[in-house]
Amino acid sequence: MPQAKSGTVATVIGNNIILIGGKSIIDGSPVSEIFDIKGNIWHPISIMPKQLIGTRIVNIGDKCLVCGGFNNQKVTNECWIYDVLLSLWVRTDSMPLARAEHSMIRINNKIYVLGGVGEEPERLMIYNISKKRWSISKYNLPTVRYSMATTKLNDSIVTIGGVQVSSNKVTSVVEVFDPEKKKWTRLKDLPQKIASASATEINSKLHVVGGKTFSPLKTYDTHYIYFNNDWSEREPMPTPRHDMASVNNGKKWYIIGGAVSPGIFSIFSPTDVVEIYSQ
Repeated sequence: MPQAKSGTVATVIGNNIILIGGKSIIDGSPVSEIFDIKGNIWHPISIMPKQLIGTRIVNIGDKCLVCGGFNNQKVTNECWIYDVLLSLWVRTDSMPLARAEHSMIRINNKIYVLGGVGEEPERLMIYNISKKRWSISKYNLPTVRYSMATTKLNDSIVTIGGVQVSSNKVTSVVEVFDPEKKKWTRLKDLPQKIASASATEINSKLHVVGGKTFSPLKTYDTHYIYFNNDWSEREPMPTPRHDMASVNNGKKWYIIGGAVSPGIFSIFSPTDVVEIYSQ
């Protein structure tokens, strides 16, 4: 990609990957970009009005919703909508609770916000897209974490690893929320403790790559697959990294940017690498 950065967030709209924000060595708020998948070219888009680090993104039709993050080191509940066709940013309804380093995922007509740091991180927030209304669920996240990998698997939400808010220790826990049954269940733990990894669903299998740990202070290239109630290790990701953007357009899984070094050294090691996984 044009600029090396970590902590950027991405979503797919049509044939484009929308890449928002992040951290680079020279600039805490890099230019946001669109990657034209068919044309195989990057081009810049309108700069987000607020400098948000640790924010999250989902798509809503031809628009994307960006919520939460750190603004000048303060956790915010702000949400912004970016209109891809008009190249325009608009402030929209804020989340009920301020969060950063959280997870945000869309399942059908609802957007779910889980974990993170900030206000009441155990609480699950839900945004109804058609009603344009936020609510707070009573179905709390069992193991409260931030920087966890999160993805959709068979219309359920899977949360993987992360850093436990209570102890600030990296965990291998894997928990699943079924929005229809309104129930949390626990899967077999990931084979290693990991934070700031990326995850996706491919052919009804759960894939997890990369990430970091604090003890030992290390960045990982590992690639795990969960299928038939068990984990197995597969071909590693070429570049070990954490805090990368991750999108799946239904054909390929794009792993974008991230930091190569862990801990305080991560701010000096953003990468511009984009690697693609397909089966």
